[in-house]
Parts: sequence; C-alpha cells; structure tokens
Amino acid sequence: MKPKAFIFIVLISAIVPSIVLLSINIVVDPYNEFGYRNIARLPLVETVRLEKIRLIESKHTKSISLILGSSRMMEISPSVFGDRGFNYSVNSAMPEDFLAQIRWLDNKGIKIDRIVIGVDFNMFNGSIPVDPRLISARQLFAFVRNEPAIQRLAKLGRNDHIISDFWRKYLSRRMLDDSIAAIRANILGFSEVTDTLANGMLLRKRDLETRAAYGWKIDEGIDLTAYMDEKFSNYVHLSNERFELFQKSADLLEKMGASVWLVLTPYHPIVLEKIYSDKQLSERFTELKNALFEMAKKDKWTFVDATELKSIRCSKDEMWDIVHLMPECSVKLVETIMSGD
Repeated sequence: MKPKAFIFIVLISAIVPSIVLLSINIVVDPYNEFGYRNIARLPLVETVRLEKIRLIESKHTKSISLILGSSRMMEISPSVFGDRGFNYSVNSAMPEDFLAQIRWLDNKGIKIDRIVIGVDFNMFNGSIPVDPRLISARQLFAFVRNEPAIQRLAKLGRNDHIISDFWRKYLSRRMLDDSIAAIRANILGFSEVTDTLANGMLLRKRDLETRAAYGWKIDEGIDLTAYMDEKFSNYVHLSNERFELFQKSADLLEKMGASVWLVLTPYHPIVLEKIYSDKQLSERFTELKNALFEMAKKDKWTFVDATELKSIRCSKDEMWDIVHLMPECSVKLVETIMSGD
C-alpha cells in the first residue's frame, strides 16, 4: 500500500467515528441545550433556560410581564399580570442570568411592562461560579459572555465539569452514553415528574399527587451542612461583580419603563436560624437587605422583605422542602407583593 493511501485510511478511520459521535450528540441533544426535541422529546436533563425562551417565542408578543428568580419563584403563577404574564424563573438563577434573560428579550424587541424579581440571599455570594447551565444555554449566554464580571466569575468553576467547552463535551463518550440513555428512556417512556406550563410556571406533578394521596411533611432534622456549604461558604463580602451585573439589569429595565417589585425571598425557619447564628452570614444578610432597599429607593421600585414566612402569612408546613414554597404559599407571597404596590 502506498504511504499516501495508508495515511488517508488512517485519517478517515479517526475522523469518521468522531463525526458520527458529534452528530449523535448534537441531534439527540440529551440536555436540551439546542431545543431540538427531535429524538429525545423528553431530554435526559431539562435545561429550563432554553425551555423558557422557547415558550416566550411561541407567545409572539411585543410586551410581557414577568416573574423572575430562581427555582424558589418557579411555582408562582404569573396570572396576576393577565394573559401577558410569564414566569421567567430558572434553577439556581444569579444576577448574570437576569441580565442575559432581560437582554435576550430586549434583542427580540419584547418590552417588559411589569416584573417581580425574587432575590435569594446567596445570589450575591462572589465565591459561587457562573452556573454551567447558563453557559450551556448558548442563546442566552451570548448576551453576557463578554462581560468582564462574567469572565471573572466563570473562572471559579471546575474545569472538569460536564458542561465545558463545546468540542470537549460533544465529542465525549460520556455524552454519547447520555444520548443513548435519553433515546432509551424516550422509547420505553417515563412519566414526567414536573411540567412547565405555557405561562412558564412549574407544576410539580408527582409531588402534588403524592401530597394529595399521603400528605406531605419534611424532615426538619436533616443535615444542612451540604446546602449551607453550597450556597454560603466563603460569603465574606457582597460580590461587586454581581451587583454590577444586577445594576445593568436595572438600567435596562429603567430604559424599558418597567414597573419593578424587588422581593427578598423567604426561607424555612431552620435555614434562617443557621444564617442568623453565623456572625459572618448574619452581617452579609443585613448588608444585602440594606443594599436592596437603597437600590429600590433609588430606582423607585417596590421593595418587599419576605425573608420570614410569617411576613407572607405562611407556615413551615406550606413548604416542599427547606427552600421551596408550596403553591398555596406562593399565592400568599404574590398577594403580599402586590399589596405593597
């Protein structure tokens, strides 16, 4: 065999499997990063950020009113804003998510009329890296990727995370395994644990069924160490980077002429006890409350401190877990927010 022919065969043998691997992972899209839903109608891992913008696009609207926040705000019905209401909240949202989401709307020519922004205490912890799920939602991340603050925060992430650079991930055997698992799951069929309604609101289908049949009670004796470490470790100061990003969202909302309600979200009493008993966290919490109050005052927003459940007429029995409100409590939160108008 001639050397050129041998080299050609070797190259083809190396390139073709890579092309096949890349094609399978992109077409199946097991994490719903591209929103294809061709083969894996129900993805192995739902990327809610893309699901939400797909739902907004389907509304064909030029103006919208929003519920914005983390998963703690995802079960709030936007019906308080009528037909144009939409729940834009996503898992583990941070100020960089808010900026990306609002810029995406602005780029689409969609004006925000009214918006409720739910702020969690951990959102201004500068030791938490940019969420990989935002980085993977390329249609959103494109609107913030060049922000110096984003680049500094992104460097805090682990290099070995499944959501890394495009080629490293989509040419990986690990993702192929997930693609195969997604195909298998869709062929065999599996029941949806949750559902995202057309208005963006999260519906906990399985949890609601379980609660209706057997009741619901959380274990208040659980070890909070992992949760506290994830959200609050190294919270030695409020992040300048995240305040910078949050202010840019505020500036864009002002440009749109949006009416804004700024809400400090509630926690279960056992979490608040941990926060208040830690001198460093207690100081950060007070600083954040004061900072948000001053920001709301400056921008003529309505500020609602819903930190404690009793402030929104809820009890700890109206929570799914230590951070998420049940639907009934979510309704009370909205009533409290609107009463402050």
